[in-house]
Amino acid sequence: MSYDIARAKALELLGRRDFSEKELLDKLLNTYGFREEAAEDAVGFVVECGYIDDKQYAEKLAELLIKVKRKGFRAARYEMSRKGLSNDIITDALAEYDRDDFREQIALFLEKYDVSDERDRRRAASALARRGFDFSDINYCIKNALEHSEDLEDLGQEEYE
Repeated sequence: MSYDIARAKALELLGRRDFSEKELLDKLLNTYGFREEAAEDAVGFVVECGYIDDKQYAEKLAELLIKVKRKGFRAARYEMSRKGLSNDIITDALAEYDRDDFREQIALFLEKYDVSDERDRRRAASALARRGFDFSDINYCIKNALEHSEDLEDLGQEEYE
């Protein structure tokens, strides 16, 4: 009897949002208090039916974290591991995104700051680091932004000379 109830609860939860296998198992065990056998059976059932696919879930989650929430590689990897996804699945899902994707996001973020100001530069770098971007990418983009702002200043001075 509790197997049927666990399956029904698993289907109900999946009707609300996507879960990884581990996430759903933890939810059934910890939140709803199902016995381990019933929870594992329910997860196995929904996987067998094709309602859960960790690989597909990881790809959607990676896109959400990187393109929508604009997280860096480290933050995306951390968040995905918190969802119970395996390292292999995470690596495959993140392989689609390369360093240029992250540098483009950093450059867009830096447009909000005056990179010629030391204080603003430090603030921007700290904010980007908290978002999970690599320091090498942050420094690279700040250096490019500085060079770009110096080029613009030079153009402005030439007009008046």
